[in-house]
Amino acid sequence: MAKLTVAMDARYLAGERKGIGRYCHTLLSGISSLPDPPAFIFISDREFEAAYPGLAYETHVIEAWPVYSWEQIRLPRLLRRLDADLFHAPGNALPLRPPRPTVLTLHDMMMFERRFHTGEANRYYLYQSWLLRRAVRKCEAVITVSWTSAEDIRRRLGPGAMQRLAVIEEAVDPIFFETRSASDLASFRERLGLPDRYLLHLGAAFPRKNTRLTMEAYKLASQREELPPLVVGGVAAADEATLRGWAEEVGLGGWLYLQPYLPPEGHASLVAAAEVLVYPSAYEGFGLPALEAMAVGVPVIASRRGALPETCGEAAHYVEPEVGELAEALQFLTEEDERRRLAAAGRSRVAHFSPARMAERTLEVYREAVAAAKS
Repeated sequence: MAKLTVAMDARYLAGERKGIGRYCHTLLSGISSLPDPPAFIFISDREFEAAYPGLAYETHVIEAWPVYSWEQIRLPRLLRRLDADLFHAPGNALPLRPPRPTVLTLHDMMMFERRFHTGEANRYYLYQSWLLRRAVRKCEAVITVSWTSAEDIRRRLGPGAMQRLAVIEEAVDPIFFETRSASDLASFRERLGLPDRYLLHLGAAFPRKNTRLTMEAYKLASQREELPPLVVGGVAAADEATLRGWAEEVGLGGWLYLQPYLPPEGHASLVAAAEVLVYPSAYEGFGLPALEAMAVGVPVIASRRGALPETCGEAAHYVEPEVGELAEALQFLTEEDERRRLAAAGRSRVAHFSPARMAERTLEVYREAVAAAKS
């Protein structure tokens, strides 16, 4: 039987590898370890480095601006020329008329949640929501990452979208499971100028991450009880001025550290060196950062919103995303016994999310999509 060839929108592997980029990397790492994996054709708008020793792949870089032109003109034009059996669009967007059998990964329905939209993101989300209503029916299969997102897809795109929908949970990048000694983490903190102890929030200036709320809750809690400093990690350069402005207004002074984006190894160390992950997001389709923290034994404070309760199970301390309740949780997790209990529960929970299973099930969807296109 001829080897399956999959073209993939690989833009998310270039530059700052955030949520969708980490999803793609973990998926490809898992697929590369399977027997007889497909060949891949990576398509990006920028150069990037790929290291998947078990995969046969080639890379095509096509530039275009704005992003709508890349997705709707340059990408489909290249796909028509490539000898691929299938196209995987892993990041909530695809050509309006896909020229190849297509699998779409819809991580969430954020593009329809207008209450969280701001600025440039609002324009792109409006485009995405318009596009998905028209293009999702042209996909041979749709993957989503939680049953919460599956229900959101049914509600937003109708029951027809469910007929081709597969729920395949995300998994944690194996880099999080590498051994890091106490001295390794101490050297990491010293190198970045981070405090010896800190609480970690992975934040941004857009509303759903509740970064300002986290600052306000930390300020309130620290007035009642001494807390380690708060580190806001993964900060994009465009957000830094806004976050510093919020910190000044809240009055955090020297108790707040802003840590810009780090590459994968640095990001894993940033999480592993924390005492607690503070993750009161107002909306998540999965909540991968919570699972990453569990993988390195860091207890998690999570909101009862979106897919976080589904992902975290009984292994997180839940709060409503509200200043007073989050402040109480920050005080509560100064108790070492409770942190240890949650850390142990988190390590047990993360074992349920396997990169190999994620890869195997995705490969099944690929094969079913190709067969459906031929039938």
